[in-house]
Amino acid sequence: MTSIYDQILYENEIQYYEKEQKILEQILKNQKEDLYFYENSIKDPNEYSTFYQKLKQFSYHENYEIINRFLDFDQLLTGSISPVIKKVQKVENRICIEKYNGEKYYVTDAKEYFKQNEKIKNFIKNTKLLGHCFEDAQFLSMVCQNFDMVVSLRPNYFVGNFYHAYNYDPEKDVVIDLAYQIVMKKEEYDELFETKEVLRLSLIEMLNVMKEGSFYLNQPKERPDLLKVALYIESCQKGEKYAKGK
Repeated sequence: MTSIYDQILYENEIQYYEKEQKILEQILKNQKEDLYFYENSIKDPNEYSTFYQKLKQFSYHENYEIINRFLDFDQLLTGSISPVIKKVQKVENRICIEKYNGEKYYVTDAKEYFKQNEKIKNFIKNTKLLGHCFEDAQFLSMVCQNFDMVVSLRPNYFVGNFYHAYNYDPEKDVVIDLAYQIVMKKEEYDELFETKEVLRLSLIEMLNVMKEGSFYLNQPKERPDLLKVALYIESCQKGEKYAKGK
């Protein structure tokens, strides 16, 4: 029997895997390359513009034109062609990314932001961060216990959502996303990443939930603790709905 946690995970994330993959296969012509790397390989502006129009036919979330560039932060200033990004420039210790529609986003490299903290700096340098956002967020809250952990639903490239975790510093009102190695003002981050916040809690609050023990029931051992807690909290909120079979 499927657990309530797996039902929630399926409804919010897993059901979109196959749909998203089929669209990517159509666009990339069955190439195994990720969309970001395929886009980055296009050097001709006209070719890129044609490719971008193809993406838009599948309801592409254009903010990925910015988000994916965080995957190579050191090259962000040199920039690559994009019908979405008008200008990228350094403003003091931040990088300003301006879209053609006038929207601007200011981002700081996490390595620069934490350059005085050896523990965090070494973690960033020596850890595979992308794809491990739940572990990243939990680590940072253990080191900086005033930072909250946040779990949100983010849109895929084309259809549906997936769970993503990061940290929030309430004193400075900034989001620290170690998976992308960026620091941004919360309002700008939420707008750019199109977040739907599911859970925000401190390390102490998370540990208190974990003490209850029941959140471990019927959840795979390999599932990150922070995701387990998020699904457990959602199950408490939605338990009655599932119990009635709605």
